[in-house]
Amino acid sequence: MTVRSTVEMKLTVSKFPWYQKMQARASFESKFESGPLAISVLTEVSAIARLAGEWNTLLTRSVCNRAFSSAEWFLASCAANPSFQPYAIIARKGAELAGILPLVLIEEGALATFPSYLTDYSDAIVARDDFAVVAGLLDHARAEPNGYRRLVLRHIRRDSNCMRAIAMPENRSADRTAFREMVGCHYLRLPATYDDFLRTKDSRFRKRLKRLQALSDDSNFVVSELVPGNFPPHKLADVFLSLHLARQTVRSCFESAAAQTFAREVIPDLFKKGIVRACALTAGERVVAITRDVIPRDAPPVVSEPEPQRDLRFVAPDSVAHERAVGAGYGAPGGLELWRLCASGATLGDICTRLRRTAADVASELADGARQGKAVDVTRLLGPERVEAIRAAARGSNGDMVAVRRRLPFPAALAEIRLALTVA
Repeated sequence: MTVRSTVEMKLTVSKFPWYQKMQARASFESKFESGPLAISVLTEVSAIARLAGEWNTLLTRSVCNRAFSSAEWFLASCAANPSFQPYAIIARKGAELAGILPLVLIEEGALATFPSYLTDYSDAIVARDDFAVVAGLLDHARAEPNGYRRLVLRHIRRDSNCMRAIAMPENRSADRTAFREMVGCHYLRLPATYDDFLRTKDSRFRKRLKRLQALSDDSNFVVSELVPGNFPPHKLADVFLSLHLARQTVRSCFESAAAQTFAREVIPDLFKKGIVRACALTAGERVVAITRDVIPRDAPPVVSEPEPQRDLRFVAPDSVAHERAVGAGYGAPGGLELWRLCASGATLGDICTRLRRTAADVASELADGARQGKAVDVTRLLGPERVEAIRAAARGSNGDMVAVRRRLPFPAALAEIRLALTVA
């Protein structure tokens, strides 16, 4: 087992005279053989969303974590936290995107930082070992602040692009940078395959495992990896949240509405791309336990149809076998029952209560049905005032659902907004 640490970096915002800033920029640009480095700042969510394709392409050429440094993670962080003001510093070499420093402004614009809530690692995104671009991004952030007075980069590893760029001799400046050790992280190197893992265990462990597998032949519990081909991506976040919050009812990092909104925004997209992976313990069609992981840096995402994997079967403990399903879950009532309730005149709230599913889940399924031609009375489902408010907020938004939600005077799931706008 090894121990690595994450670091908080505080960089002093420089107050250079204008001519000194121009001189420093000119000398910096001369280092690039391919031409000057053009740096700009994006402060609108819509502009950053349009950059998402280039962003994620650059991410595949970097050493950054495929989930935490993705465009989807940044956009979902901003959507779930209205106090975040996007401030993405972009570097280009000619027409090519060369670097991204994905910052947000908080504390009423006084502090620039990474949107690091629910993020294990943050970093500047550049092609592998392109530290000159990292230095350019950091220099711009320090020398040309747009109203903020402090620049603090949290949750960065000591082997991150930011730390390695600062550590280069030509970039060292002890009086301008301060570091604070935040937390030590323990890493356990796991064997490459399941069989390799078994070979690390003693004979007693392997015999006990074989007995459990033999006893589980008549059990209905199965452990397997969920993939988009056999599990609806839009349900994964709700399944995870329902099981997690039922297990950890207090002091959960997903307790807040913002954290739950974030999970529902980002998990489905990354699950489709194989960047978020999930393994589940199922009893028939019901998921009773789930674990999710993100693809680490340097690891290619899995394809949507991975190689066949070993199913591990275990005897269900009595306390689990007879446990009542809590909240939404895969295999929760739906389908014909949902549409029967919809036709009977039930509201969205009534349907969620009857089926024990979230508003986002139900609204998403209703919107899908409406697009397929099924009759949906959205005014009755959501209420006339709510529908009118959503449609009024959508005017002039150019289809930006996040912008619509920010204009609303009440909280609403994106799926609910789409439902109100899908059905005429």
